[in-house]
Amino acid sequence: MVGEVRYWNADGVLISTAEHRDGKPHGIARRYYRTGEVAQASRYVDGVIYGERTYVRPSDPASTADGQLARLSTVITTHV
Repeated sequence: MVGEVRYWNADGVLISTAEHRDGKPHGIARRYYRTGEVAQASRYVDGVIYGERTYVRPSDPASTADGQLARLSTVITTHV
């Protein structure tokens, strides 16, 4: 895999994008909520997360928070 790789769930909803080089994530990777909002963003270098990973709470209260935010108070909208 080279370039941007996109992932969809069984319902055809885009759930993730990630830049790749030599078959490994390398560059910006994002996960999305069903609404299309970014749920998580990180940077990869040669398949390993490098630097900050940001989690963002969905604006739609019917959506469940992703990653670390699922365990934190709902008053927290972003976790880095």
